Amino acid sequence: HWAYEAIETLAAAGVLEGCGQGRFCPEEEISRSQMAALLSKLDGVSFSPPSQATFSDVPTTHWGFAAIEEQASRGVFLGCVGDRFCPNDSISRAHVAVLLGRARDLPWLSSSTPAFSDVGHSHWAYGAIEAVHQRGFVRGCRDHRYCPADLLTRAQAAALLVDSFGI
Repeated sequence: HWAYEAIETLAAAGVLEGCGQGRFCPEEEISRSQMAALLSKLDGVSFSPPSQATFSDVPTTHWGFAAIEEQASRGVFLGCVGDRFCPNDSISRAHVAVLLGRARDLPWLSSSTPAFSDVGHSHWAYGAIEAVHQRGFVRGCRDHRYCPADLLTRAQAAALLVDSFGI
């Protein structure tokens, strides 16, 4: 598999787990709560979650509560609608560029010539995509495109995290 090395690296570091029954499920979409958990594991920061939930759809009993609260407190993740987090929603490739940019404290960039033909200056995530691409954290999907609306898979998440955190 093209992401084998990244998957194995994160698994060996105790950051990434399989999807059950000895499988990894590389083409499964990754959820917001799963990405928050991965980012928290990579942060390596000791965090004490609040006693009350910030988001109405992530109770203190939710498996990802501490990670979601940590990433929200750092400003990496924001809610989705109102006071909700939408923990089971999938993440687009555009959204993950924003998350990685926030997690790594990168300034949004702008260049005269966009790196990808399908992400122009007017795209809502343009500055974040340019920033993480310039640092080698993300790659295109095909034919000089980024495919910003495509949903991120577990394999893609592994590769992005290894590249962006230098593991």
